[in-house]
Amino acid sequence: MASKYDDKEEDEDEEGREEDEEGEGQKLVDPESFESGPKTIFVGEWSTVKGINDAIELANEKDSIYVNGGKYDEEVKLHKPSISISGPPDMSAEILNGLTATSNFCTLSKLCINAGLSIRCGNLLVSECDIKKAQNGIQVYRTARPTITRCTIHEVAKCHIAVFPGGNAVVEKNEITGDGQRGSVGLYADDAVDVTFKENLVSNCMTGVYTINGCKGVQIYENKINDSTGHGVYADQQSQPNVKNNEIKNAVHYGLVVAGGSTGVYRDNIIHSSVRIHTACRPSMFGNIVVKPGVVMADDTRYAMRGVVFKRPEELPKPKKPPPPEEEEEEA
Repeated sequence: MASKYDDKEEDEDEEGREEDEEGEGQKLVDPESFESGPKTIFVGEWSTVKGINDAIELANEKDSIYVNGGKYDEEVKLHKPSISISGPPDMSAEILNGLTATSNFCTLSKLCINAGLSIRCGNLLVSECDIKKAQNGIQVYRTARPTITRCTIHEVAKCHIAVFPGGNAVVEKNEITGDGQRGSVGLYADDAVDVTFKENLVSNCMTGVYTINGCKGVQIYENKINDSTGHGVYADQQSQPNVKNNEIKNAVHYGLVVAGGSTGVYRDNIIHSSVRIHTACRPSMFGNIVVKPGVVMADDTRYAMRGVVFKRPEELPKPKKPPPPEEEEEEA
């Protein structure tokens, strides 16, 4: 005969089963079975990940890779989208065998890259990197659309930054230093479209800026091009650059050359060397100042003289001094 105590035990068993069913979902959750969002993967020093390529293989979209200081004897292949790779502020993370990027929405910052950076496609952002010890510093190919800013490029044999056919790029506020050797070019565009070279400092290259093979829409603005062992800006082979507000100093041969049937617009530049316009070239020139005394070297002197004003260095407009601060009137 069942007692009231038996009924109580059955009720308690049913309540326990209900509690188990209610908590079943929580008990079966594996905390490692879901993503917790973007993560940072550390490379080198104390990290178990010792190589940058290893970190890329571990990374997912929107992850960050932080590379500790040290030398990394590898050729880095950035082939996954939306990954950020950065190093210490002193750029002590040094890649010894170059980097090739073939993906979209990635960023590189504060890295030292030897043997060159090759951007095959994608809209890579490269900022505050040190590129050195290469035949070509940064090469932009095909349909790549990178932004390259605030980098230093030096110890390069040929082109410091080159945009090849099909590529396009925004290149601004970089510091480029050559060794003056024959064939070295600071900024180079070959049959490229919609390229911007702006506010760069280019020093001691054979040619500061060189456009070739029908480049269209190349914007060359507000650069300082110093100590070229050949020419400052050279437009060749039917190029059509827009060259504006640049200052070109101490070119050994010519500050500006327009050759090979090239045209383009050349406006408000200050050129501390002579200018040469070749036969069959019809550039549009407005408001340019040639500081070094001499003549414009041209096959059609009358045409070339348009838009060029000769001035001595002391005749250049001096920068305006800021007005003195206004004294505040004392309240009565």
